[in-house]
Amino acid sequence: MSRRALLILVLALAHGSSGPSGAEVESLLRRADALELARHPAWEALLHVRPGWFGLRRRSELPDGEFFLAPDGHSDPGAELEATLRGLLEPGPGGDEAIHCRFPARAQWLAQALGVPSERLGAAPCPALDEWRENLSPRGITLIFPEAFMNNPASMFGHTLLRLDVADPNAPRNLLAYAIDFTAKTEGDAGPVFLAKGVLGLYPGFFGLNPYYEKLELYADWQNRDIWEYPLDLTREEVELVLLHLWELDDIGVPYYFFRQNCSYQLIRLLAVARPELDFRHGFPIGVIPVDTVRDALDGFGLQGGVRYRASPATELGVFLRTLEPEARRLALALARGEVGPDDARVAGLGAEERAAVLGTAHEALRYSFLQGEVDEEVARERSYRLLVARSRATPGGVPRVPRPDVRPEEGHGTALASLGGGVEDGEGFIELRVRPALHGFLDPEVGFPGDSMIGFLDTRLRIFPGSGRVWLQELVLVELRSMTPRDDFFHPPSWGLETGIRTRLFPESDGDLDRSLVWRSGGSLGLTYRPGDGPATLYGLADAALEIGSGFDHGWALGPGIELGLELATPADRWKGRLFARGHRFLAGDRETDLELGLGQRLTLTRRTAAIAEGGFHHYAGESWLDARLSLQWTF
Repeated sequence: MSRRALLILVLALAHGSSGPSGAEVESLLRRADALELARHPAWEALLHVRPGWFGLRRRSELPDGEFFLAPDGHSDPGAELEATLRGLLEPGPGGDEAIHCRFPARAQWLAQALGVPSERLGAAPCPALDEWRENLSPRGITLIFPEAFMNNPASMFGHTLLRLDVADPNAPRNLLAYAIDFTAKTEGDAGPVFLAKGVLGLYPGFFGLNPYYEKLELYADWQNRDIWEYPLDLTREEVELVLLHLWELDDIGVPYYFFRQNCSYQLIRLLAVARPELDFRHGFPIGVIPVDTVRDALDGFGLQGGVRYRASPATELGVFLRTLEPEARRLALALARGEVGPDDARVAGLGAEERAAVLGTAHEALRYSFLQGEVDEEVARERSYRLLVARSRATPGGVPRVPRPDVRPEEGHGTALASLGGGVEDGEGFIELRVRPALHGFLDPEVGFPGDSMIGFLDTRLRIFPGSGRVWLQELVLVELRSMTPRDDFFHPPSWGLETGIRTRLFPESDGDLDRSLVWRSGGSLGLTYRPGDGPATLYGLADAALEIGSGFDHGWALGPGIELGLELATPADRWKGRLFARGHRFLAGDRETDLELGLGQRLTLTRRTAAIAEGGFHHYAGESWLDARLSLQWTF
């Protein structure tokens, strides 16, 4: 007889086959009431309870249904606690349908909180749960952060998942471990449709378990996202509680909201059962950004070991190409494309170390092209074999090591921004207040963030004109996105942008004065970006089209194409950054006018959270010209 079976027999003899008496049940219920367990943060974490305004209304964020035993358990944690205790103590279904098998995390926590043996609240075996736990057997949990991927709205902020470590956090065996993910069931929706439905909470989200190597293949190989691994400092008991709660959430559809109740939020809520005091301390209250949840998790748990960085194939290839001289770089790419072979005289004429570097880089370029679907598998296999054979005959080494960035993502600037400043518009002074809940602008420091991108949501500027006493909404940009990755000898990404929101425009009046009016502007742009010689300067050109709607236009609207040219320059440490740009827009439908702007922006970083900003622009529209300039102090949090 096994030890577990013997323990069950002893308990049955000790307590009788009919289970605890009614008096014993009521005694434990009174003890739970005296200890106020229904309002304990751990119990509320297990039910995913979040207090409403001023803490007056407390209800679960999970949908009413199979997760709750009491009819009103969704909105009454006390009723759910009583129903759970009665289900654990009183006779009920056996096997996997037993309450302690369906809700093992609740049973374990209640036993500990009530000071009774865990077998008291469920001694019978749970075959499915026991097999599941044995197959996983985690010894730790690592938080995984794939960086932002601009070509997918679901991942433009980054992403988070949890790995159930089966060995030391840095051990290769963890590639075979399982990862916990929370994803929306989108039925194939993508792009603007996904974004709109995700914002409105029209998708259910589910927790899932998948092999970690599959997630690496998706995020690193196919989406070219650098990945950071943070081993969290949890005890074995805390890891076990998180695992048991994951079992309780199996097949429970949770409303998915793109900005708030997203993947990062739900994974933090899952971890909160181990540390109920874990709370959101970073970012803007109305949204949850993945990098902010990394900060929250590290604040709440700390690290159990070193942080690991996994460079994507694109990052690795970029490093390899930059180490080569221009002529060697062109030769490596010709080898990758099959334009020359490894036995070419130009390859043989290289020194041993340079030949190894060229052949190794060529192989990495070929691998990247295959992952992007640009090279047929059979062609890639044959060409790869020839390159590797030639590479093996060269000097050992050659392919450089990809260095880990000096600054980790969570060490970069805060995702929310606020600023206070003042300036002059057409000769009239103003005070400006600005709030941007998320995420990153062109003048912001790039350390810790994907460079060459801009992601802004609900960016709001309010101007106060003391001379006239007016208060004016300068702009409310709902969404502004730009991806400005430079092109080079191998990578040829397009630069693009999208925006929609309310902006203020000045319209000339018949008396020569300028009148302020709000317009709704939506537009898109497409172009190219270059970084000459891999230096600190970046040049870009964009062609765009925009529709503007507002009462200031004679016909109420205007539509037309435009162009923007720009130069960005930053110091090596990114302490200072400047941007010079020129825009021209010609409206061809509705109102027919030409809009010109020459602008300059500069940022001087003062501390990790503060910066001084100087911005200005010379505007010309409908025959009138004016200057708009401002200075501000900016905070990120």
